[in-house]
Amino acid sequence: MGLIDLRDATSLDPAAAYERVGAPVALFVYRHDDGNLRYTVGVNPWVHSAGEEPDLLPVIDALATAEFAHGPPALTPSRLPGAENWGGRSAAGGSPWNYGSRLSIEEVLSIVAAALPGVSVRESPSTSQGAP
Repeated sequence: MGLIDLRDATSLDPAAAYERVGAPVALFVYRHDDGNLRYTVGVNPWVHSAGEEPDLLPVIDALATAEFAHGPPALTPSRLPGAENWGGRSAAGGSPWNYGSRLSIEEVLSIVAAALPGVSVRESPSTSQGAP
């Protein structure tokens, strides 16, 4: 899994970021306006053949459960519309849009790794200094 830290970046070309990290799954980290972190986890569209992509729904479910454990504003431990929690689909998902996430980068990486056995983490060089 590629870790793409964009907390200090001003812009991003997602295609270039996926290409640079070259991992099957990427975790994008941003700053949320309220000070929390904001995350997007996505399947790299250039690494897999059709039908071989990992399913991120178990990852998003595990992240939603972990977010809910921190209490409100998450309303349920599920990725349901209106739950104020993680949401997404099989190819991509993200943290709550209105407040970011209370999970640390390390927690998110650990949860993703547990939900996708065999996926290791590698950080994309220089994405934290600006857009790739």
